[in-house]
Amino acid sequence: MLAAGGGIDKWWAMFNIHDDDAVRDILERHRIGNVKDYVPQPVVSLEDQWAAEPTRADGLRVLNSRPFNAETPEAALREYITPTELFFVRGHMPVPDLKNRPDFCVMVEGEGMDARCFTVEDLKRQFEEHTETVTIQCGGNRRTTMEAAYAADGAKGVKGLSWKGGAIGTADWTGVYLRDVIAACQVEPPYDPASYHVQFEGADRDAAGHFQASIPYNMATSPDADVLIAYKMNGEDLPPDHGYPLRAIVPGVVGVRNCKFLQRVTVQPDECESVWQQNDYKNFPSYETKPNHSYPSIYYMPVQSQLTHAAYNPEADAIQLQAYAYAGGGRGIQRVEVSHDNGRSFEYAATLQPRPQTGAASQEEASFPHERQWAWRQVVADTPVKDIKAAPVVRGDGTKVYLTCIRAVTTDNEVQPAVAPYNFRGLLYNGYSCKDIAVK
Repeated sequence: MLAAGGGIDKWWAMFNIHDDDAVRDILERHRIGNVKDYVPQPVVSLEDQWAAEPTRADGLRVLNSRPFNAETPEAALREYITPTELFFVRGHMPVPDLKNRPDFCVMVEGEGMDARCFTVEDLKRQFEEHTETVTIQCGGNRRTTMEAAYAADGAKGVKGLSWKGGAIGTADWTGVYLRDVIAACQVEPPYDPASYHVQFEGADRDAAGHFQASIPYNMATSPDADVLIAYKMNGEDLPPDHGYPLRAIVPGVVGVRNCKFLQRVTVQPDECESVWQQNDYKNFPSYETKPNHSYPSIYYMPVQSQLTHAAYNPEADAIQLQAYAYAGGGRGIQRVEVSHDNGRSFEYAATLQPRPQTGAASQEEASFPHERQWAWRQVVADTPVKDIKAAPVVRGDGTKVYLTCIRAVTTDNEVQPAVAPYNFRGLLYNGYSCKDIAVK
């Protein structure tokens, strides 16, 4: 699609996830011939565009090196604030070299706007600083679980990186509210705010252009949305992998809208036309097999929970669980229920851990629909085996196994489903998180 009828060489070199024998075999089967007297153009080195790639922590689970994509390790998912160096990385393009650009600024422009460009120092000097604790989750988190859930259903596959449960993380993000910056530049508000969008453009780019995404204007400017132009993560300058020097933080919204390396904010009458807005990151129905721009873009994420530790403690003769639970749109988590018979019955609610004190504004429970619960909840359970009502499965060697699952319920009573609907892109999967636990 990116090559659009031209040569694929530059894309092949850029997105090396496709560079394997299986893909070449597929392409060979679609060969219809060779161009007569074709003389290949010399291959231009693309190494320079990867020159700013930073050093990454060893603990990350790497899915792809160029562009870099890696998920948060399971142990780090058990912390309320994800360590910066272990926060999952979703890269669409090479990391741009912006470290030695003190003049770098974000241009705020568009219809009804007096265009102005703000450096980090301009933002700090001209606007009130705010810190929000926000969970960011990739739309493809738990894609491998969806693939496994539908593996027996006509061998349905999914397209995308093989995220397990670690394409998610929580951080304290510091910056200024986007609504304040837009208000400072606005000459005239949109005549129909409900139809307008605010488009973000990143300084990262490939041969087709810059990364772009958009959110509705009413979301960008709402006092209940807390959208940030951020310059700090967990109290320090943004690291390169997370958008240095500026990025958008859109609480409660799918990760792709949280544009990194933010260089342009545009108020416009229409939704962004980029591939990430029109052809991808949509909740495609199960019968679709290719992108279709007619479906609405994903914004708010559904209720989600994932086991991050599940084991038998022989000394206590108890099953011990840890998990995270999260819902998009700022909704709170009402409870997380536990089953020990593969989800056929749920016996009790796990404990929602109190939110620790951070540098951000307090996220006390508030009334729906303006709860502004932007961060996940950490969940624990420690259950003596004698208190479990479900009967274990007994294996041939006599080992007893509990088929343990969890499901989360939001404050507006959305219940996590046993199995989420299939889509070919493997997006928005939020079925039960389950693990077999052997008891001796």
